[in-house]
Amino acid sequence: MSILQWVFLVLAIGTALAELHFGTVYLIGVVIAALIALVVGFGFGTAPDVIVFVVVCIALMPVAALLRRRFQHPVLADFDLGQTVTILGPGQSPGTVRVEYRGARWDAMIDPLAPDMPGSSAPGSPAPGQAAMITGRDGNRLLLTPIPTLTSGDA
Repeated sequence: MSILQWVFLVLAIGTALAELHFGTVYLIGVVIAALIALVVGFGFGTAPDVIVFVVVCIALMPVAALLRRRFQHPVLADFDLGQTVTILGPGQSPGTVRVEYRGARWDAMIDPLAPDMPGSSAPGSPAPGQAAMITGRDGNRLLLTPIPTLTSGDA
């Protein structure tokens, strides 16, 4: 086994370990190319090793890109979006409200583009007892849009 074959073996093992750590598909192409170059070195000597390695790397990159696209992790759905909560009152920090959702109290922010609600104490902030819909998250803080309540004059 020549020194170049040892280099390809070490390259294949090191790149395989890096692939396990980083989780990219592109490094698998380099591992396969290094192993093919190693096998070619046993059959034909070390002269074509580097050329085979480069050609196989170039050939496997589009394949790796296709595999990466095909096996992408799906974005997990946020099942909280669209759920209705009831406003309990003002929150602990300015511009927030307190809501109860899934048996716990949450800090929430009202969407600044939401229309002013009748009966609210400040523009854009809903009154306690008013319903709101979860439209997003900012870390552990819920983003809400108030749901307008119908009065007898609205119907």
